[in-house]
Amino acid sequence: MSTYVLQQQIKPLRIPAGGGRIPAGGWQLAVSSIANADRSRILQALTVPEYMEAWLCLPGDTMPSVSASRTANGYRIQRYGPHGEVDISGSYQTFRRTKLIFTWQSNAREGGPESLVLIRLYGEFARTRLCLRHIGLASAEERAWHLEMWQRSLDRLSALFGQDR
Repeated sequence: MSTYVLQQQIKPLRIPAGGGRIPAGGWQLAVSSIANADRSRILQALTVPEYMEAWLCLPGDTMPSVSASRTANGYRIQRYGPHGEVDISGSYQTFRRTKLIFTWQSNAREGGPESLVLIRLYGEFARTRLCLRHIGLASAEERAWHLEMWQRSLDRLSALFGQDR
């Protein structure tokens, strides 16, 4: 399994229609991971609630303790545990075999700020490189929390499909 924090310059975004609610600027992060599976299996793992529960790992969790579900046009992730309650929801803006764009709203019930997650899948036969960007984060602390969450989660996702050879 391989997860990397991308340090290179990030190209300007082309945000789909309806994504204009995301504030310009703010904090962002980019990570990349490789998994030993084809793109369709990775896309399923990213969007099917039962699979999301297997790899999503929020900061402070020693054991996976999340519940994921589908909503009318998106998803909802909840965690109840000793580290507090987290409620994340969003809607899918683009849902293709190689590209996934969705909104991300932490503490959705309190009306927390909305950010945007962009995922590109690059297939190499039985291996897929996943490149993720999360933009519109409100603060350095929020960026640090999400960076840890995405790194740990993508490591777990890669581990579901076996180690790199």
